[in-house]
Amino acid sequence: MYVNRLIEFSEANQDKLPPLGFKIKEINWIVDVEQDKFIFNSVKKDMSVPDITRTSNIQPILIADRPDYVFGFFDKDKDKERSKIRHKAYKELLQNYIDETGDPDATLIMSLLDKEKPPTDMKMGDNIVFRIRDEDFIHNTPSVRKYWGSYVQLKVNDKSNVMPCMFCHKQTTIIKRHSIDFLIGRDNTKMITANKNAYESYGLKNSINAPTCYVCEQNYGKALEYLLKRHVNKDEPGGPHMLRVGDITYVYWVRGVDQINLRPIMSPTDKQSKEDMRDLLSQTFKGLKVSRNINDFCLLSLSSNKGRLVVRDYVEDSIGKIKESIETFFESQNIGHTRFYGIYTLAAAMYIEPRNQMQKYVLEEWMNWFLYGRAMSGRILAPLLKRIQAIGNMYPQQAAAVQSWLLSQKKGGTKEMITNEEKQSKAYLTGRVFAILEKIQREAINSENTIAAKYFGAASTTPQSIMGLLIRNSQYHLAKLKNTDTKKFKARFLEKDLGEILSDLHEFPSTLGMKEQGEFAIGYYYEKQKSFTNKKETREQVK
Repeated sequence: MYVNRLIEFSEANQDKLPPLGFKIKEINWIVDVEQDKFIFNSVKKDMSVPDITRTSNIQPILIADRPDYVFGFFDKDKDKERSKIRHKAYKELLQNYIDETGDPDATLIMSLLDKEKPPTDMKMGDNIVFRIRDEDFIHNTPSVRKYWGSYVQLKVNDKSNVMPCMFCHKQTTIIKRHSIDFLIGRDNTKMITANKNAYESYGLKNSINAPTCYVCEQNYGKALEYLLKRHVNKDEPGGPHMLRVGDITYVYWVRGVDQINLRPIMSPTDKQSKEDMRDLLSQTFKGLKVSRNINDFCLLSLSSNKGRLVVRDYVEDSIGKIKESIETFFESQNIGHTRFYGIYTLAAAMYIEPRNQMQKYVLEEWMNWFLYGRAMSGRILAPLLKRIQAIGNMYPQQAAAVQSWLLSQKKGGTKEMITNEEKQSKAYLTGRVFAILEKIQREAINSENTIAAKYFGAASTTPQSIMGLLIRNSQYHLAKLKNTDTKKFKARFLEKDLGEILSDLHEFPSTLGMKEQGEFAIGYYYEKQKSFTNKKETREQVK
């Protein structure tokens, strides 16, 4: 299905992709063609030029080629004879093109080829193109495109392999090898190949086990190449249609010509507030036909394995549902801090060294929650809770990750927030009690080494076994605070807050399951955040 969608994208966006038999290459020399001479210009720019897959055989490329083919150039004596043969083949191809089309510009190039010598600083691996009148590149003319498109199809087609193409279903010649490589991470990979016996099916070798005609191979290949393109600014991560999250490359597009750029909202910066993100989300979908009834959004999840492209997942959904899922994803993090977090930041919250420890399934689950509203599994929450319990504290991104996980389990999403005053669970209330007990201890002994560092794990898994002891100890701390002139009012407020929550709780649970441990953590963080907010508001009032 995804190859068909790539072919569909190619057909709908022909103006953005190289023509049949063309490829984006780095050009090193532009040769301006005058009536009696060549003018050589050293450059470094990417251009769409004719291309063909070369093996060890002699295979020239029309108009745009390397110096050994175009000029018989060589930089080592051992290459002299081979360059001579290649140059002869280049001129034969050029002459065949002239005979068929009568192209006067190509005729002029042919007349000057053996008269002009290339510059001494030209290299064997350089790519050369020709330009007429300082503006028209000969390889881009309609006649060259038409001739070369037909030529490469004849060259790559093996008439011994005639069968229906699995994509266009035409009875035609099938290519043995797919020519286009895709850069996934640091690896050049191919979509379809069978280079070992284990990959063969019914004795079909190479790429014949997935019969594809040249036109379909070029269409899907050029589409995926285009979608994998990175931003021109190398410092900006990803590209207009792709982004990398850990070792996974995601490619996405909208069926048709109107496209979307999700990268800014998938990787928000520290400087972007909640309001900034909401505005950005609105701008991202502005101008698109946002419907829930048409599956117009496509996403490919890719990785590499020893030079082989691995399609980890392919999903189609509607832009309307995608927009709703992304809105839910961000609102699920709404827990009192001033910003939203991106996928990688939330996934990294469960690791000490995320760069080295991150596993692919973690990123995939967060991506599925982000885009499709799919509930995340316990494999995400369990190590996150273990990390929180080990450090005896919670950072904002960890709290956002825990609450986001909890809300991913609910069909109602953000309509039923964990912090809803009327529906607070016993686990959540227990977490709030633990946070108040920590406040009382910190105020009494003025130390950062609080009960959380020692008892967070026990309190969040078997609260009944430890909370009674901690409450009894808190009475000594409250008594100490009440006897301190500067803190006796604070002691009364803390005692009041503790009493109100305990009256709602009645008794502590004996054990807490994984989901309840998440609710405990959110209750704990919420209460700590509320205390911080109250302190900040008090300072503002004093000012």
